[in-house]
Amino acid sequence: MAHQTINSQNQKIKNTLSATAFDDQTNYNDFDLTDSVEPFISELYRAALHTTPSCFYHSSLTKLTEITESDAAIWCYGHIATMSFHTYTTVGVPASFANRLISHWAVNPILTPLIHHAEQPIDIKDFISDEVFFQSACYRDCFQPFQLKRALSSIAFNFKSGFFDLLTIYRKRQEHTYNSHQKQLQTRLSYHLRQAAKLHKECIVTSSQQTEKYNNCSLALCDLKGFIYYQQPGFLTLLTNEFKQQSFHQLPEIINATSEQQLQLNEITAYIQPLLPWKIVAIRKNGALDKLSCRQQQVVQLLTQGFSYKQIAIKLNVAPSTVANHLYQSYKKLNITSRSQLQNILATISQD
Repeated sequence: MAHQTINSQNQKIKNTLSATAFDDQTNYNDFDLTDSVEPFISELYRAALHTTPSCFYHSSLTKLTEITESDAAIWCYGHIATMSFHTYTTVGVPASFANRLISHWAVNPILTPLIHHAEQPIDIKDFISDEVFFQSACYRDCFQPFQLKRALSSIAFNFKSGFFDLLTIYRKRQEHTYNSHQKQLQTRLSYHLRQAAKLHKECIVTSSQQTEKYNNCSLALCDLKGFIYYQQPGFLTLLTNEFKQQSFHQLPEIINATSEQQLQLNEITAYIQPLLPWKIVAIRKNGALDKLSCRQQQVVQLLTQGFSYKQIAIKLNVAPSTVANHLYQSYKKLNITSRSQLQNILATISQD
């Protein structure tokens, strides 16, 4: 029964989303800033270029709480398909707080205002009186255990990928409300946080592309549940050809791993590299050498580079007879009989 209720609430949320138009005409240059804000914004974009994901989100959120004089904060990512949080970063509250929010997400009293005013900070007290809020189950189960009294939240949607993120700052003193200037400041800060986060994700993919093992691969950035945030050209084409499915918001289960892996499928090879709270998934079409074992590929590559059996044996710390056996098995798998045929195969691969 509870599951049906949540599904019903999620459907209402999706209906609201489909009927809501989001306007991004805010003039972010109109806001007065304190001396600490401009350096923070500059540092956000610098950090986006070189910081690890977990460090980027935590350090950015920590600085945000300092500038806004808040006691805690949370930054969550989720997908419209589930209307739930898949990844989250917290400051000033434990991870269990995020789990409580997730369980009350569909019945959160400011969820509808958040959706209707996307990317704008929403103060709970502007939409529900303190008397009602402090008596609600949401306050009792989520806020009260962590002594949180005030919240300023904003939500942003990326309809191309289906992702949304929720960014909220909290204060513990009831009288410590957020004034209009602080709300304007939070509008500017949350805008730059999201823009820097977008740049950070693009940098993750770009830097991963330089990894040698990802040569000839198409990459995607996914959350830990396999929902695809960003993909390079060719990624979905390879998935479609392998799994005979027309569209993908989420990775097929067989390659939706959360640990570092290399998977050999019928037509593609997939590499999974966790970068919490995300993961890189790289896929490429299988070539002739994928029929060989890793050791056989090493022998073949060294042989075509001009090394003798004896030199290869020394490099790989094996007997020359073992090298000869690897080469024999490789020829058999590739259905060839000479080194010239092997070189032709490698030349074809390099041209691809």
